[in-house]
Amino acid sequence: MSDAFSPPPSPPGSAPEDDKILVIVGHIFAIVALILWLVHKDNPEKAYLVDQAKESVNFGITIILISIVMSIVGAVPILGWIFAIFAFPLFGLAIFVLIVMAVINVSKGNAHRYPFALRLIK
Repeated sequence: MSDAFSPPPSPPGSAPEDDKILVIVGHIFAIVALILWLVHKDNPEKAYLVDQAKESVNFGITIILISIVMSIVGAVPILGWIFAIFAFPLFGLAIFVLIVMAVINVSKGNAHRYPFALRLIK
């Protein structure tokens, strides 16, 4: 098949439909994003998928690190317990909202960046 019959490349900011679905699942489940990144990291045709998978994995790592710190602080008697009672539900709600925002953004074909994720995987 010649290039004349191939579809035009996706415009910047949009992604193939197959990649969008995988990216959405990757933003919901960071382990899926890790698998997607490991499988496609050397494929230049999957640049959008790889970029978003790295973003999701970085956000998952950030959540784990913050959870560890919060657990240590929450183990301190009295003040730590009071902190944990209020902070853990708010942290969970913030994670939920950020993931929903990411899913909405990538479902439109746009690249998403989490506002406070550590960029450990480049």
